[in-house]
Amino acid sequence: MEKVNLFISYSHGDKDDLDTLRDYINEKNCPNTNVWYDGKISLGTVWDEKIKQRLNDAHIVLLFISQKFLNSMYINNVELKTALEKNKNGLCKIIPVFAKTCDLEAHPELLNLQGFPSDKRFFCDMGNEKFKQYTLLQKLINELANEILMEANGYSSTTQNDDLVDIAKELDYLRNNKKLYLSIPNSEEAKEIRTSFLYEVERKIKYESWRYEIIPGINEIEDFYKKDNDEKKDFISKFQKEASYSIHIITSEECFEDGVDKLQYDLAIKNASPYCLYKKIIWIIKPEVRAKIDKMVLMNPIVSGNDFQSIFEKIKCLDEEKEKKITELKKYFNSGKKVFMFYDFDKDHNNELRIRLKTMIEENENVDVRFSLPNAPLEKDKEDLEKCEGGLIFYGKTDPYWFAMRQAILMDSPKTQSKCICIDEPEIEEKVKRDVIKRPFTIIKGSADLETGMKSFWDSLQR
Repeated sequence: MEKVNLFISYSHGDKDDLDTLRDYINEKNCPNTNVWYDGKISLGTVWDEKIKQRLNDAHIVLLFISQKFLNSMYINNVELKTALEKNKNGLCKIIPVFAKTCDLEAHPELLNLQGFPSDKRFFCDMGNEKFKQYTLLQKLINELANEILMEANGYSSTTQNDDLVDIAKELDYLRNNKKLYLSIPNSEEAKEIRTSFLYEVERKIKYESWRYEIIPGINEIEDFYKKDNDEKKDFISKFQKEASYSIHIITSEECFEDGVDKLQYDLAIKNASPYCLYKKIIWIIKPEVRAKIDKMVLMNPIVSGNDFQSIFEKIKCLDEEKEKKITELKKYFNSGKKVFMFYDFDKDHNNELRIRLKTMIEENENVDVRFSLPNAPLEKDKEDLEKCEGGLIFYGKTDPYWFAMRQAILMDSPKTQSKCICIDEPEIEEKVKRDVIKRPFTIIKGSADLETGMKSFWDSLQR
């Protein structure tokens, strides 16, 4: 893949605001993207077919949201519907951009997506600040495009690299497995629980963009109980091997002694994928039964009772573990290194030394630079830093508390191999004595120290 396809979905009633957006989001400012909106349709082209084609090809869909956008029948029935389905299946990323004041509460499918700005403020209420936000959106899209390109090009190269084939297979399994095995119960009580759980999942699929398909489906298990034992084993094994997680509905201790429930429990362990450490077995257990069988299921995640929300929370926790594993595996396919730069956007964005520092980093073609966003929570900065091999703090006009918090995050990051602090004039020595913890960091004291300090930073980054 050479470039990422970005599709802009908007209402024609917002054309003037779209023109402002396109001043920032275009091929010149986002060089790794092909930016498309329906204004690029040539005369004589069947516009409906062209829009659907571009949507199907899109890796990123930017939703330019206003009340006119939400009112549009075509946007709702074609563009938004297609984008949400692609996003659910992992085929594209959606970025809702909150352009003009509108009633988002009536659209939970949009509220559940991470939009821009992250605090859900509308651009129309920002005055001149909106131009700064457009600049940040441009950075966000560039980072996302780089990530998509790295993944696509990295995975395709594994056919020539035997050492990475197994890692690529594991990564593909973790990223793309969207199925969840729900046991076929033996007791009537457990069958009712299974049916109720399926209804709850359908609600989540409709309103919360639930990512998992429950297998086997109702139609597929109608004749299950008519099969002989060997056929039942083959049936269960087929579906369990396709699933990311296996949920077992246990209503009594007898479920472990014999019958279909015991068979599924044994096969779930046997059928765990060799590429996935996260095919856990999740148990729905009556509280009074749990104490009797704790020893048997000691190594499995356990959920007690019929509160389905607890099941969803357990899956969410396992998904978070899985995402950490995905992040680790993706590093094998990096074409270069990543450096995360902390700086106070409001106070130091136009600082001459910071701009020189940024330019020096970007001159290295094998380095991808990431930036902390204004007002980003510390947890978000910490999460982004964990994806990078290098971390750098620019300490300019920001207050000491801001610096101390970022320094603590960088100092405690176990996966960041190269750590640097660049301090702007004046009062360099006072800042160093008062605020800087020197041991883990390369320290750049102003412009005079820039070349030497960056060399030390690069050397540790390349190890």
